[in-house]
Amino acid sequence: MRTAELPSTAEGSIPRAARARRGRSTLAAVLGAAALALAILFTAGCQSAAPDADADSYVDPGPDPDPGITVAQTYSVFHWNVAGSAIHRGRTDTGLVQDAIASITAAQPDFISFNEICQDQYEAIRDGLAEVSGWTVPDAHARFAVTRDPGTGICRSGGFGNALLSSHELGTSEEYLLPKDYTKGEKARLSAAGRGVEDRKMLCAPPADQPRMKFCTVHITGSNRALPAPRGGSQRKVNSQQLAEVARILDSFAKAKQAYLVAGDFNAQPDLKQYVRLKPLMKRHTELDDNNAAHCPGYGTWTALPPREAAGQPACGPHPKIDLIIARGKLPAGAYSAQAQNIPADCKAVGPDNQIVLPVSRVYCSDHRALTGRATIQVPTG
Repeated sequence: MRTAELPSTAEGSIPRAARARRGRSTLAAVLGAAALALAILFTAGCQSAAPDADADSYVDPGPDPDPGITVAQTYSVFHWNVAGSAIHRGRTDTGLVQDAIASITAAQPDFISFNEICQDQYEAIRDGLAEVSGWTVPDAHARFAVTRDPGTGICRSGGFGNALLSSHELGTSEEYLLPKDYTKGEKARLSAAGRGVEDRKMLCAPPADQPRMKFCTVHITGSNRALPAPRGGSQRKVNSQQLAEVARILDSFAKAKQAYLVAGDFNAQPDLKQYVRLKPLMKRHTELDDNNAAHCPGYGTWTALPPREAAGQPACGPHPKIDLIIARGKLPAGAYSAQAQNIPADCKAVGPDNQIVLPVSRVYCSDHRALTGRATIQVPTG
């Protein structure tokens, strides 16, 4: 699999020549709509380094209960926001599916997380992994959560959302609906226009033989607008509302003596001095890429290309880190690690008409890097 060469000397900054080629390529047009949508979502307040009072919407529940008897388990994770609609327009023949299968097969992770993936792409990856891994019942290893319904103008009229897969057979999955980033009026107008809205969710499932261990995937909104909080009170920024809700859900797992790992595009940087909306989560969690001496210790390697930088000035490196893998508690040094991978640069460009551009033009397969990680955590046995 051919990948984009992103030199480590600048924490992965793209060479000037490559940037120029990409700027002239069809990818610029493909990403244009996504950039416009992001520009509408983000407000000028996103650039502020002032404290975010919305972090106060989370109420700390106090110390976690004693989990009882536990066993140390080591798990590996692969996470990738694949821009399945924005870049690939729902197609399965651009090279994305093949690159994802090859990367996962090489990494051999226990758990796999995808954001911004179209249902057809998810099913193609699931079936491809089943073939190479010998899964006799593919659906036993895979779950998909629709966040934007079929027939709403994306994914070739198919479903859009988040996926989790595992080398382990999975138990019953659950979808946790997060606070909405739209109003009732906006939903009515967009639905009438055939576009629909996206309902953000966290999708979780345990290994079938380890009911006290959960793996979750989540994609937090990029919107920084203030809307009424679903639990009442004053208006709060919707990204902070969603992060606080994720923190509450994870607190409930800990209260139930359940261990977990969560991967996803959090649309927030782990720089708590400037962007405090992650504080409710990071107070009780370890991010698996925060301990690499060569890549911004305490922050990690960048994961998202422009226009994602609208989320705020990067705290470390040329681009922001907004894709995270988190585990409960403060893990000791040596018990965890993670690394962002180079973005494959061999995908076929897709035009606004949803057709492969001819002659074929090779572009980056996503505007996010994949993130791989490993952690040893204590899993309750009772």
